[in-house]
Amino acid sequence: MKPYPDPLAPGTVRSAPKWVCPLFISIAVAVVLVSGIFPHRFAEAQTNWIIEPGEGWGPLRIGMTEPNALGHLGRPKSVLIPPNVSPPGQIKLVLFDTVTLGFVRSGADYKLITITLTNKSAVTRAGIGVGASLHEVLKAYGDSWSANIVGSRLLLCMEVSASSGTPGQPDFSRVTLKVDYRNLGVSFEFARLLRGAPSTPTVESITVQAVKQCRED
Repeated sequence: MKPYPDPLAPGTVRSAPKWVCPLFISIAVAVVLVSGIFPHRFAEAQTNWIIEPGEGWGPLRIGMTEPNALGHLGRPKSVLIPPNVSPPGQIKLVLFDTVTLGFVRSGADYKLITITLTNKSAVTRAGIGVGASLHEVLKAYGDSWSANIVGSRLLLCMEVSASSGTPGQPDFSRVTLKVDYRNLGVSFEFARLLRGAPSTPTVESITVQAVKQCRED
């Protein structure tokens, strides 16, 4: 009888069982996904997260620490430290495909202060999201400039501002409109309007922030 070859003998070549290669491929793919190489593309698939003015978006809460916030979204596309903020490093912007998180330094930590969304699937409980018209926003959250009158003081809780171009590079052919509900903790920025061209302002981005005091006029 011919002896069975010793698998450990020099020169012996053994083929792996057919199930081994697919198994290792599956494990390798899982490790790649978990390691954070592609997480920002999957984390933003959270279409059921609700925008809550003054509070957050889904599990993201205003005031939470940077590690806790990023734990819900994974690896960002980039991180930006604005150069014109004093002291340096006080503000940090963490950018994803359709989400930008703003942090402020608080001791040894960074705390979440703004959540800016261009994600078309994200909406408020009032049904307002990217693409909503100015009329729909005003109908849902109010159109009164003077929200409170205390004695002889007029307090503005809703602020409307318009800007042309970027700082130092004005473009007077295009106007950006922003409506900020200070007392609710949410602001809406509208797609740029072309001067002289009839158009309906629609929401381009929504920013959730901490509730602010109404400003005295």
